[in-house]
Amino acid sequence: MKRILSSSAIIILLTCISKQAFSQLDLSEDPYYSRKLIYEVGTSFGVMNCLTDLGGGKGEGKKFTKDLNLGNTSPTGTVYYSVSYKNAVTLRSEATWGVVKANDATQKH
Repeated sequence: MKRILSSSAIIILLTCISKQAFSQLDLSEDPYYSRKLIYEVGTSFGVMNCLTDLGGGKGEGKKFTKDLNLGNTSPTGTVYYSVSYKNAVTLRSEATWGVVKANDATQKH
């Protein structure tokens, strides 16, 4: 317990020690962000899993992530495109590819 507290204290101390810090960046003078329309394109990658009736291990189900079967985790990818009007209204189109899978054969009975 002492180790956790001392680690937390060190992290807090290092976070607070700074000569100068900025919480937000003012982009109002930037020519790109002062336009009426701002376009954004991006991708992301990760993993996909699900909580189903075919839960984790043998016996009664557990709460939330303890009931995941990590062997059924699969990679996923996302692409998106968005348009913002005057930094007030944004339309975003997004597509995600991945596989959600579960199988009776992987269950431990």
